[in-house]
Amino acid sequence: MADYPVHDFDPRNIPADMLQAITCASFAEAIIDQALAGIMKTDVEVGSAIRAHMAMPLKFGILRSTAEIVVDNFDDLDELDEILEELQAALAKRNVYAHDQIGIAKAQIFAVSTKARAGLEVDINPVTPAQVEQEGIRIYNAGIALFQFIGLRGLFASSPPPRIPRQQKTKAVRKKRRHSSEG
Repeated sequence: MADYPVHDFDPRNIPADMLQAITCASFAEAIIDQALAGIMKTDVEVGSAIRAHMAMPLKFGILRSTAEIVVDNFDDLDELDEILEELQAALAKRNVYAHDQIGIAKAQIFAVSTKARAGLEVDINPVTPAQVEQEGIRIYNAGIALFQFIGLRGLFASSPPPRIPRQQKTKAVRKKRRHSSEG
């Protein structure tokens, strides 16, 4: 029988420096969401409701196509394309740390990546906190570039106007209101 290492996938056992590096690598999504809401010319609350249902590739597609409508300067669109290409490339690594498994075997940290497209591929690659942090810094820098781009062009999402609190508009509250008015 082969001597395979036993991988520990309990997240409580991941070293603190690795958890900190993973957090750094998860940074940019909030900036992408801010950019989406701003380019769509809506407030952050409506933007959040829309983007919460989107996968990352869809967010990038909508950012590009909406920017082509809203941004008139060709050089600005070229710059945005470069920023988004770098951000997409940087985020490809983030997905391994945010969505796949991190395990430990024989005092070494591994990222387990699984792909299932017309077949199953499983990769187990050693990673270090320094590698993840370096990739996190790349993501951070790309996110800041997007943040600066939308800020310099006045494309920040607006603050939401005062609204009826959402908890008073939930389906359960509306149903209760209907039943109380019927009886």
